[in-house]
Amino acid sequence: MKPYSYFFFLVCLTSFFTSCSEDSEEMPDDEIAAVDLLIGTWDYVSEHNYDCETNEILIERFIPDDLDTSFVFNEDGTFVERDEPNSPGGAIFTGTWERISETTYKFNYLTPEAYSYESDIDEGLFFENDDILFFDILGCNEEMPDNYDAIRYERRN
Repeated sequence: MKPYSYFFFLVCLTSFFTSCSEDSEEMPDDEIAAVDLLIGTWDYVSEHNYDCETNEILIERFIPDDLDTSFVFNEDGTFVERDEPNSPGGAIFTGTWERISETTYKFNYLTPEAYSYESDIDEGLFFENDDILFFDILGCNEEMPDNYDAIRYERRN
């Protein structure tokens, strides 16, 4: 009977240590869903200028379809921004992105010039219906007290 009791003791001890691990690196489901919203290809379709008080569109400028302007956010934390690379003054930017908190993304541009910035969800960027991304939201501050600008992207895939 002793061999069975030792075996039972080892099974209990092993299950105790494996079930009590605090090293879990899983993100909460709502955080994973928000990260997944950013992943994909986003085409630059328009620029908007809004009234700060009413959020009414004051000016809407559509981007011609033949311009090659988009963001590609990859699952591996890299991105490529195409800003009319075949036109004079156009460029291709590359970098990395990461979700640094529940509400903040960090973007690290690596080429052609290195710089970083952070963007808060519902402030610097926000999603609409999971297939529209508003990005680079600027205004309603001392420099632009009456209006704000936003760039609109639509999900390609």
